[in-house]
Amino acid sequence: MSTKQEIFLRLDRVIPYFTVLYFAEIMYLMVAFAFMFGKVLAVPIAGALSVLLAVHVFMLYLKKPLHRVVQLALMDMHCAYSIPFAYSLVFHGSEFTGMDTVFMTLRLSMAAAELAFIFALTDDNVKRSYA
Repeated sequence: MSTKQEIFLRLDRVIPYFTVLYFAEIMYLMVAFAFMFGKVLAVPIAGALSVLLAVHVFMLYLKKPLHRVVQLALMDMHCAYSIPFAYSLVFHGSEFTGMDTVFMTLRLSMAAAELAFIFALTDDNVKRSYA
């Protein structure tokens, strides 16, 4: 087995633990929903998303093939959203708080890791491990 394959297989073992960071995104989304729709809708939506994410993390750990594809889609969407979000926050002169800085740093770190995980999850050996 080549070094690249070993790295991808090791990265694959980390992905379920990495996915837990999406709970921070759910919290951020819940705050936004609370402002847009009120607490009555924000809390059940965030609760449902949290349950779905918890099930997804568990299924990733069990190496279910459908959840590999779902994870790829989640990472693709999150990466495509996070980078422009950080760019607009920094370069368009809006004031941001310490919490915005924390979320921006978290999102950019996650986006960098997601790029590596996308390559890992599309590797043939990793795909076979999900079958």
